[in-house]
Amino acid sequence: MKNYFLFAFTFFFLSVVAQENKKTHFDFSVSYGMSYIDYADYSSLDPVKLDIPAWGSFLEFNLDYKLKGNRYIGLGFSKQQHSKTINEQMRFYNSNEVIVLDNYYNVHEKLFYDIHFGTTFKNNFSFNLGLSFFIDYYNRTYTDRYANGDFVLVFVNEKNRSDHFSVFLSLEYYFPIRDYLELGIKGKFYYSLNGMENLSVLPTLKVRF
Repeated sequence: MKNYFLFAFTFFFLSVVAQENKKTHFDFSVSYGMSYIDYADYSSLDPVKLDIPAWGSFLEFNLDYKLKGNRYIGLGFSKQQHSKTINEQMRFYNSNEVIVLDNYYNVHEKLFYDIHFGTTFKNNFSFNLGLSFFIDYYNRTYTDRYANGDFVLVFVNEKNRSDHFSVFLSLEYYFPIRDYLELGIKGKFYYSLNGMENLSVLPTLKVRF
């Protein structure tokens, strides 16, 4: 909750600054919307399947610096999250053992850090192309045996950050509200060597200062 108050205060502060400045050089935007992935069954080969929904949430912050010719360069941070509460009885593969998951919260989270370049057109459309580094957080299971032969099932939360680079592009459209404030919609697509990482649709609020 404190983070939401901090974001709201930051956005209010930048709006006040923007009203005072006649010449603007920066854009700060906040986006929040829907995220789609095509690997929701990533744990299908694990001893216990911890599935997540294909649709989740996507939160994004961008700071852009204006260049000549309606172009800009910027930095961004994004958080993608897909989660599901599991209440099921599950059987291990190749086993007669059963495990009960009671109100088990399974979450898959990605954090994206990016640099991007973009251009703004006269019809209020914008196009971005960027490079991002991302970190994966997800739950997995695997089986093991003790020295005495007893069987054990292990739940682990993995943090995967090796060689995780992706390119992305976005198409945006904005409706001017004030000289320093715009409301828009953004479509964004991430792609890496593993394939599609994310497809998102994001309502966006942007302030100039």
